[in-house]
Amino acid sequence: MCECIQRIDEQLVSKNAKLPASINFTTGAVDPIIRLDKIDWRKKIAASLIVPTFCPFCGIKLATGSAV
Repeated sequence: MCECIQRIDEQLVSKNAKLPASINFTTGAVDPIIRLDKIDWRKKIAASLIVPTFCPFCGIKLATGSAV
């Protein structure tokens, strides 16, 4: 498992921010979350969160079987 989330969170502390993440209860890993925002608030959205299977920063495969 990569350390990208922790490294980026450390850099974002000065901006009072952090990456959203979820805990994978199957593996205990912390998976990054990609949040989707609606363009038109009157329309429904199919999914509001995406959990990638590969790290979006370094490309290392993340734990499978993630659930949000």
